[in-house]
Amino acid sequence: MSKSMVRFAGWLAFSVALLAGCGAGESGTGATALTIAKSPGKSGDVQIGPPGQRLPSPLRAYVTRDGQPAQGEQVTWSTGSGGSLSLNPSQTDATGIAVSFWTLGPSAGGQTAQATLADATGSPVTFTATATSQDGGQPPGPPPPGGY
Repeated sequence: MSKSMVRFAGWLAFSVALLAGCGAGESGTGATALTIAKSPGKSGDVQIGPPGQRLPSPLRAYVTRDGQPAQGEQVTWSTGSGGSLSLNPSQTDATGIAVSFWTLGPSAGGQTAQATLADATGSPVTFTATATSQDGGQPPGPPPPGGY
């Protein structure tokens, strides 16, 4: 075998080993796709509560990696309504769920909160709630007979 054939064979073997180690033939860089959405069960979306009070049900975001629940992902929560979110940021559990408790802002009306996961499809996820007074925002009725 000539020197050039030996060099070529060596180069070919090196190239094959290098490509095999790099995952040649696979798409992407080996990173897998993350997705975030509202929890398919009780997500905590579309709640009603008094201004400035904590809503009864937590917000629940669902994170998957290649369609499977993703544990240990950090979800950041925010609100644009002057309220607050506890457990911020929160980590997903073994079922892919991250939870936060929402205290509404001080004003009556529609409010929003968001769950954000960096580089995830579907991020941010928006949740809505309505802050309303205990009496439904109605003006007081006439005094009872005989006064107060």
